[in-house]
Amino acid sequence: MPWSPNGADISDKKKAQMLLTFLNTYKDDLVGGTNKKFVTDLLKFIVSSLVATKEPRYISVEANKKIGAKSLKQKEVYKKDPEKVLRIEHTIPTKEVVNYVLKDVLGNSSKMNESLLKSFFEKISGFALITREEDKKLSARKLGAKLPSDTSIDDILKDASLHSCRYKSAEIDMINLHE
Repeated sequence: MPWSPNGADISDKKKAQMLLTFLNTYKDDLVGGTNKKFVTDLLKFIVSSLVATKEPRYISVEANKKIGAKSLKQKEVYKKDPEKVLRIEHTIPTKEVVNYVLKDVLGNSSKMNESLLKSFFEKISGFALITREEDKKLSARKLGAKLPSDTSIDDILKDASLHSCRYKSAEIDMINLHE
């Protein structure tokens, strides 16, 4: 799913409140109701927007060479990349986040609280700038829409350095803009 800036201006607390309201409202549909597919697709769209940030968490070394800047707002990327050689993507694939929410949050009432969901968004939100070639490299290694098999979202929540695990597994050198 393409990167969407829609949720970038919303606080993590508000994101947590919104997701909690959605999960509580549509819990029956998400666990097997007649509208499960529709509601799950809606959750994918919501999560994709809620994990958006104003600035990238990472930029690949190659992408940085192409646009000549380490810290960019999303709109600036498009101005500096008229040939569209860069790809803006969630560092943790939306599909993985949605699966986590459905399995580990919805199925665990102790995680269905605002404070934990706020922390969740603080830790997993972010996007990266990579080149189209690097995007193909991720896809070739079956990492375009999933995490490496040896890393889970729980691992990333415990250790922020694992946020870039997909790129490391695909041998893409990244610059962490949050350090």
